[in-house]
Amino acid sequence: MSLSSYDYEKLIDNLKLISKSIKIIRDENNPENRRFACGLTEDLVDHLFRDIKEIAGNQSEKHNGHINWEK
Repeated sequence: MSLSSYDYEKLIDNLKLISKSIKIIRDENNPENRRFACGLTEDLVDHLFRDIKEIAGNQSEKHNGHINWEK
């Protein structure tokens, strides 16, 4: 599957945000703030998953339902 530059950047940006939020959770001592940061990270992972599904759906339309995941 080949990604457009836009889709690639979108996925990379999602991963960067998730990575930063995990560091915040790791270093947070206040339980309330830690729960809030954890909820935010869960939302970011959900967003990444939705973006992947959207991109895969767009790719499958271009390839008549067949996605070549190798490459």
